[in-house]
Amino acid sequence: MVSYRMAIGGELMSVSLATILLSPTQGGMLLTYTEQAAFFDGAPDGVKNREEGWRELFERLAAELETA
Repeated sequence: MVSYRMAIGGELMSVSLATILLSPTQGGMLLTYTEQAAFFDGAPDGVKNREEGWRELFERLAAELETA
């Protein structure tokens, strides 16, 4: 479990509690990421943007692991 906060210019945007679970599978590993977040900046796309950001990061990680 990890907690983090995001701010821009000292203005708090969000706080999160994330859980990363690694489970062995036949021939690999399953990564399950769960995040609970509170958004304070009032941006209507906060959840959508966070999900898109994490998706991009995990896709990059998968691409790197496939070439390893």
